[in-house]
Parts: sequence; C-alpha cells; structure tokens
Amino acid sequence: DAVIEEVGRLPKNEAGNIIIHNLLMFAIDYHKRALIRVKAGFMKLFLQHDTNGDGVLELHEFTAMIKSVSTMSDEREICALYEEAAAFEDDDDDTITKETFAELASKYQFECPPEYLDDEPPPE
Repeated sequence: DAVIEEVGRLPKNEAGNIIIHNLLMFAIDYHKRALIRVKAGFMKLFLQHDTNGDGVLELHEFTAMIKSVSTMSDEREICALYEEAAAFEDDDDDTITKETFAELASKYQFECPPEYLDDEPPPE
C-alpha cells in the first residue's frame, strides 16, 4: 500500500522509530489531501447533475442526484434536505450553489461515489 510505504520513509530517531511529530504531520497532510479529493469529487457530481448548466441545482436536479448516490428515496425527505440547503443561499430563487452543496455534503457526511474521485487531489 502506498500509504504504508510513505510512512516507512518518514525520518526515524536513533532507535529506528518514526518520530511522532513527523507521523502526526504526515497524517494531517494526508487527511487534508483526502478532503480536497472528496470535495473535487463532489464538484464533479454537482456539475453532472446541473443538467441545464446554469451553475445551480434546482429541485429536480438535486432529487436526481440524491437518488443516484444514496438510498434516500422519500421525496419529502429529499425536499426537506433541499429546502434546508436552499435556505443557506443569499438569494430567494430556491436553488443550490456548488458551495452550499459542499457544505451540505460535509454536514451530513455524504459519501462521494468512487467514480467521481481522482487518484490524486488537485494542486492547492
């Protein structure tokens, strides 16, 4: 596994043990890269379901997206989720931007489907 190889290359002390500070910094960096990768995956998911290309999701686009990536099928539950997200928006047009969708995905810990994830995160 690539992660184990990377950990094995971390600097070691005189006793041959990995220096804890370096291990913690590696873990933080690894987690940060994973979050960037997942956020990029969610952006791809969003763009695929923004069928009219206007940069926002309307209720029918949001519903199709949620049904395609989750087991949630209750229209009322999906509508309530949509209304919660739309309430975060500054405007009154009842649509959801990419940024609001990213916040919603984080809040509810949505799992990004693997097909939307790149092997490497985009550069920061």
